[in-house]
This record gives sequence, structure tokens and C-alpha cells, in this order.
Amino acid sequence: MLFEIKLNPTSFVMADPNRNEGQYDFFDGKDGYWYGFWCSGNCDGNASIKKIKISKADYSFTEDTMIVNGARVQAAGYHSQYNGNPQRSVQSVLQNGFLYMVSYDKTKVYKINIENPADVKEIPLGFTTNFTCNDDYYRSGSIYLVNIGDWIVGSDFLINTEDRVFKKANNAPWTYTSTPLFQYGPYLFSFGGYYANSTRQNLFLVTPYLATINNLETSVIKTADKTMKITYTIQEE
Repeated sequence: MLFEIKLNPTSFVMADPNRNEGQYDFFDGKDGYWYGFWCSGNCDGNASIKKIKISKADYSFTEDTMIVNGARVQAAGYHSQYNGNPQRSVQSVLQNGFLYMVSYDKTKVYKINIENPADVKEIPLGFTTNFTCNDDYYRSGSIYLVNIGDWIVGSDFLINTEDRVFKKANNAPWTYTSTPLFQYGPYLFSFGGYYANSTRQNLFLVTPYLATINNLETSVIKTADKTMKITYTIQEE
């Protein structure tokens, strides 16, 4: 622990403040703020989502509640009540000012404008998603929904920037994972834990990807008096 700053919200709290368990999660808005969303699974419509917006500059914050009329959603996420046994399940994602949440019946994704919840779009999947983390020890930390670049990725679907859905094989490898996936080239890094017994660092390779091999024996130096043309031969290996 490097430092600790304690905030005292008034509405983004649970009924029993002695417990830190809840169906909530926090995200980097990449706009100078952290955002927290709190929402239980809702099967009767008009989802009520608590929101807290925290300034990265001075840790000032605002709170409100977003009412999304007609929305039946899965929980926003899950955090364990045990301080010594941290567990996190990521069940929603924030991207470009929109909160993405899977519907309660798992047939569509809600895209909710976090500054104007009346601006909500339903993205039909065209099938019923498994929406799973695919692991017996999911409470150790797992990701159901994640951002990878510009894509929203679930266990068996992907959504691009145009809100087009692509079905994929059911494969949810992000078990024992509690952090975002940090990308470096074709690799993704994440961190998590197996209950309270160990800290895990995970490394994933994003496939397919393009790589180049320099077959020249010596380097070619481009100078102002030369033009250069590079030709790539693409082959599958």
C-alpha cells in the first residue's frame, strides 16, 4: 500500500457500512475521473444504478443515481466482503463515456450514456450468451466483460466501435483476474489472486496478429538523399 485516501460518500454506500461486499465496480473513465457503478441484477425493468464520479486531480466526487427506464440488467459487478480475501468480478465495462451492461435474459447488451441515462441503446446479440467466467473458483476474481482496445469482449461475443456483434466460441480465459488487461504489443497482462493464498500475474497472447522478421544482415539507414520502399510478404504460420 503506497498511500490511502478515504472518501465519505452519502449514497454510494451499502445498507450495512461495516461490510464492503456489494454488486459494484470501479473504472477509469480516461477523462480525468474514476467512476463507480452499483447495480444489482434487475429482472423487472427500470434499472437503478448508483454512480460516483471521482476526480483524479483532487479526489473530489459527485454522486447520483441513473434510472434506465425499461432496462433489465445483470449486476454491475461484485466485490467480496472480506478485506483479507479480496475478490472482484467484472460484469460491466466503461468505454468512451458509455456503460455496457448485459441484459438479465442475456440476449442483448445495454449501452448507457453515463451523463444522460435517457440516451440508452439496446444492442441485440442474436443469441443467448453464456455470460460466464468459466471457472469453479470465479469468486477468486474473474472477468465476464472486458475492454480490449476498441472492442468489448464477452465470453462468447465481441462488439466493435459500430456496435456490431460478432459471435465467437465460448472461451473465458480471464480467471483469477481482478485488474484490467494492460496491453503491450500483442500481449495482455493482468493481476489477480487465488483466494488469499497467492497473487497471480497473467500473460495472454492476442491472436491472430501480424509480426515482421527482418532478414537483412545489416541495417539499412534512411538518409535525406534516399527514398525507401518496404515490401511485406504476408504468410500464415
